[in-house]
Amino acid sequence: MIVASVAGTGTLALLFDAETSQGNQFIAGSLDLKIKDNDEPWGDGVSKTWVITDMYPGMVSPCAVQQVEVRNFGSVAGATIDIGCSNTVDDPPGPESDTEEGTTDMDHMIEVVCFTYGDGFPVIDLAPMIADANGNGWRDLDDLEAVPLQGLTAPTGTGHFQMSYRFRPEADNDYMGDTTYMDLTITLNQ
Repeated sequence: MIVASVAGTGTLALLFDAETSQGNQFIAGSLDLKIKDNDEPWGDGVSKTWVITDMYPGMVSPCAVQQVEVRNFGSVAGATIDIGCSNTVDDPPGPESDTEEGTTDMDHMIEVVCFTYGDGFPVIDLAPMIADANGNGWRDLDDLEAVPLQGLTAPTGTGHFQMSYRFRPEADNDYMGDTTYMDLTITLNQ
């Protein structure tokens, strides 16, 4: 008996149809922090919000007079804000009672008494959050420069900042006629 084996190869046909999704876009959102104060409109910066003249030892500025407002005009929500500053002290020659020329630490003598922030209510006082970085026993502009406030909740609408300062009673004639220039920086983070 003869057994025959026939092996065959065959072709299996499957149907298919492919389509393409073209022109897909992945666009990053934006943060666009704008700022304004009592006499300047929304923009990328303001100047001279807090101007306190003729300070004398023990003088306290009112808190609610001047404010800075911030708002995100970008397409994505911000998560946190950071607040810091840079200070420059100018000690011009004179007046005669300025006993020490070249004093550069006047920002140590400008205590931050009140620093409120809010996006509606409640409003929180940030002053107690400022670390006493220079160890003088109070929170001042030098401390805010050394250790900025970080990770504060970003406003969902318009955030408001108000500050009150005290020219420390310990300030003596070394500071007479001196000027501290403070640039406040508010950074919006996603």
